[in-house]
Amino acid sequence: MSYPESSDSGSGRTTPDGARPASDAGPASSGDGGPAPGSRVWPTIIIVGLVIVVLVNIGFIYVAVSGQDEVVPSYLTEPR
Repeated sequence: MSYPESSDSGSGRTTPDGARPASDAGPASSGDGGPAPGSRVWPTIIIVGLVIVVLVNIGFIYVAVSGQDEVVPSYLTEPR
């Protein structure tokens, strides 16, 4: 009795019902035991987004400080 072999299975191993064994299954399995190729994309996107937020905030601070109005001397010397 021979079992059918799946052509998409890298090892050619199949179970009697034609499914791949659990060791070959799973979207995160890249075959070499490492992380899946797309698993490090979202941390990079988050870091890039945070860097953009920080740069925009630095721009707002620069505009606020460089465009400030001068304080008249009487405001600093007269009692309130």
